Amino acid sequence: MIKNIFTSIKRLLSYNPLKEIDQINLSVQKQKTILHKYNKKNMNLIERSYAQYRCQMELLQVHQRILLHLIGCLYICLSLFLLLKQKPKKKQKTDAVISCDDNILPTILKNNNTTSKMIYKKALLLKDIPLFVKIFLKYPLDSYFLAKIIYKISLYRYNILTFDNKRFIVTSEYSFTSSVGTYFCHLNNIEHINTMHGEKYFFIGDSYFQFDKCYIWEEHYKSLFIKLLAKEDQFVIALPSIFEKLKEEKEEKSSQNTLTYYLQNETYEELESIHKVCEQLNIHFTVFIRPHPIYSDINAIKKLFPLKMIQTNKTDIYTSIQQTHYVVSKFSTVLYIASLLEKSIILDDISVDIQFYNNLKKLDYIIMEKKHTYLSKFLQSLDNG
Repeated sequence: MIKNIFTSIKRLLSYNPLKEIDQINLSVQKQKTILHKYNKKNMNLIERSYAQYRCQMELLQVHQRILLHLIGCLYICLSLFLLLKQKPKKKQKTDAVISCDDNILPTILKNNNTTSKMIYKKALLLKDIPLFVKIFLKYPLDSYFLAKIIYKISLYRYNILTFDNKRFIVTSEYSFTSSVGTYFCHLNNIEHINTMHGEKYFFIGDSYFQFDKCYIWEEHYKSLFIKLLAKEDQFVIALPSIFEKLKEEKEEKSSQNTLTYYLQNETYEELESIHKVCEQLNIHFTVFIRPHPIYSDINAIKKLFPLKMIQTNKTDIYTSIQQTHYVVSKFSTVLYIASLLEKSIILDDISVDIQFYNNLKKLDYIIMEKKHTYLSKFLQSLDNG
């Protein structure tokens, strides 16, 4: 019975209300005010985690914060007793435990290293408890903060008990538990490494973090994260291995006559607008629509677009980008990959207002600095012959 309740609370704890925030329309000035409110000199790793946590909490509604604190209290009450009873059986030797796909690891992290996938089970030892007591005494009213830290540390502890590893390689700059995770890794003589895995822009949810190393795609992101008050000396510029491979093969599979629209979380009205545009584009190109695997409304897409136009996951995303010449989207990591492959990038200013892109520019979205055109201008150039 208690275990079932605990499992339900764990599921609630994984709820992330930040996903419900319209980040692109957040005021940059408001974010900067919140960001610098928690800044101070010589911050330690626990303070960095807490500052990131406070930045995230200030973006939420009061009822959301109350709910999270209640969930946190319940988790703390049940977790310590149950997690101390968990004991992994084996000890395997490996260089690194990773929580991400091999494709997004920079080549330097893959060469001559053995890696094992992180096991998503949790355990604690009695010697871990003083860390939680320390955090509780410093921040006694922040139950959600402590609960999430217990959750993260117990995950790391289970894997330390399972593997004889030197490093954790993760993708969690967005998590306010990351800097405390670095602190815990140091206590256990383990290096804590983060690798960038998706597009980033100015958002204080990604603030203050500190790893031993944080691998980023290019210099732009170092500047961005430093503005977000992440620790300055952690950044290493290195593309994911799959990006490097795509660059080497960029001339092999491209078709000059193919245009692909990469969807995100468009409303039905936006999809209707995109459908009308695709009918115009279909006169000149072979046009494909690629739904987002998580956010797209596939039923609405199937209702509006002919099946032959809808590109399925049978074609992986990287092959899809390789095969197309024109890449259209309103916002996507796909656009960054397209820039690496020197594709023609087209931003959709028809289904969304141009203010959307004005906001992205204020948020330091890198594609606004790359060579691109807008869909309205692209259509006009086709009409003009």
